[in-house]
Amino acid sequence: MAEHSHPIELNTNDKLTRCLNYIHQNPVEAGIVLSPEEYLYSSAANYAGLPDSLIEVILVE
Repeated sequence: MAEHSHPIELNTNDKLTRCLNYIHQNPVEAGIVLSPEEYLYSSAANYAGLPDSLIEVILVE
């Protein structure tokens, strides 16, 4: 994804999926965790179907 300092409308499933993947991969790319699901403050674990999260997450399909 390109870097932007303005809002981007996530008006298609493809855009939303790409954005979620980008966000989930940030801690991995930064070397904080080995997989997105390991990052405590991410919804990646919820999307992977894993239990126990800090807050309730409403999954977007």
